[in-house]
Amino acid sequence: MAILKSDVSSSDRFLRIGVSDLNGNLYLSDSYGDRGQVVDITKRDYFHASSAGERGTMNPVISVNPDDNGALIMAYSVPIYENGTITGVLVAVANAWFLNDITDNMKFGETGYTYIVDSTGTAISHPERDNVVNQMNPITLSETDANYKELGTAIGSALEKDSGTSTYTMDNQDYYMASAKVAGMDWTVVQAIESDEVLSALPGAILSSVLISIVVLAVSIIFCYFIAKRITEPIKKVNYMIKEMGRGHLSTRLNMESNDEIGEMAVAMDNFADNLQTEVIEVMNQISDDDVSANIEVDDDQDEIKP
Repeated sequence: MAILKSDVSSSDRFLRIGVSDLNGNLYLSDSYGDRGQVVDITKRDYFHASSAGERGTMNPVISVNPDDNGALIMAYSVPIYENGTITGVLVAVANAWFLNDITDNMKFGETGYTYIVDSTGTAISHPERDNVVNQMNPITLSETDANYKELGTAIGSALEKDSGTSTYTMDNQDYYMASAKVAGMDWTVVQAIESDEVLSALPGAILSSVLISIVVLAVSIIFCYFIAKRITEPIKKVNYMIKEMGRGHLSTRLNMESNDEIGEMAVAMDNFADNLQTEVIEVMNQISDDDVSANIEVDDDQDEIKP
């Protein structure tokens, strides 16, 4: 017990730590323990979880211990092993207001806020602390208060999903709500924001989308222009060369180094012009000078020029 008290005094969160036997008799390092009182925790789910070898957690509740002065507390538990056998449960009781500190910092926009509910829909953290102290539950409140009807339905739906979104109206104000479960816990994080604030941001979002679309369109047009120019300029050169060859002008060459189809076309055109000049025109000039010594080789059966 002296060791446990030392751990408590060195912690800024733990209020007390205790050891329970397998019968649920919990011996605590606080005034209860000092007075020799034993706390029965057989009705606590965390005790049964740890007795079976699992970690356990008790959801935040307002403490009934007068020493805690109405603090919001939660309990953690782990099994105690001796020689491989569970012989007891170690229980730590901590201040749970830290959950509110976490969610208080999860604000967004002017009206957005965050809170946490347990598996029943009861608030265990909330910007309005009274909702935690009074264990506000929109689901149960909706049964008697019509103002909570839509919120209760939205929370009930959130508890059934890993994550989701919904809308609800409360106090004549429309809200958007998003929720997500906390892994390994039976808690659900809820975020809500007034719909007016969301909708007021739409014109700016639309304008931004339009501007982005215009920029993307302009870049696309410029990009397409350069691609088209890269394609059309070589085609113009090829067209010009074909016209020159049609007029009998065989000295034009494209000399393109491109590796695409247009480049292959240009190489074929240059080779064709070379063949006409060296293997046809030059040989014809020799023959016209009574020189018939040229050795002409026909490429294949479909060659109609050299024969």
